[in-house]
Amino acid sequence: MENPPLAGETFAKLLRMKRNIKEIPFGEIRRVLIRSANWVGDAVMSLPAIASIRLSFPGAKISILAKPWVGDLFLENKMVDRLWVYRTPGAHQGF
Repeated sequence: MENPPLAGETFAKLLRMKRNIKEIPFGEIRRVLIRSANWVGDAVMSLPAIASIRLSFPGAKISILAKPWVGDLFLENKMVDRLWVYRTPGAHQGF
């Protein structure tokens, strides 16, 4: 029995079929932006994933985009190179 393809491989293949997208080798990825979860508990649970991303892209600059109340969680994290804090202009205001 043949192993099924990984979800990421299948998704990447579909994207290339739909739009002529160039595949970027892992070694050429220099910047990664991670959108943090909005709540502290969820953000804490994301820390192992961020560590895994750092291991996968050791030379890349990793930035976190986070709400003010979770931003402090990433300030002293050695896996993160830059923290971008964003504030929502108003509750449910949108763009």
